[in-house]
Amino acid sequence: MLENLLPQIGLAAGAATASGLRLYGTVAALGLLHRLGALQLPHGLEVLSELPIVILASALYVIEFVAEIGRAHV
Repeated sequence: MLENLLPQIGLAAGAATASGLRLYGTVAALGLLHRLGALQLPHGLEVLSELPIVILASALYVIEFVAEIGRAHV
């Protein structure tokens, strides 16, 4: 299980880069889309659709977004 973790993280990071979103936003979006049935995640990435992961990733994305706005106004 642990040996498959790095490629899965790489896939998530690649998806974030390709989509132009931050990593937290991509994790939240992928998890939410999987929960809604709009997207089928690969077997190892199904953990992203767990409710605590979606909530945490969404919260971290909002915090990162607000911090970026605050930094732009300084």
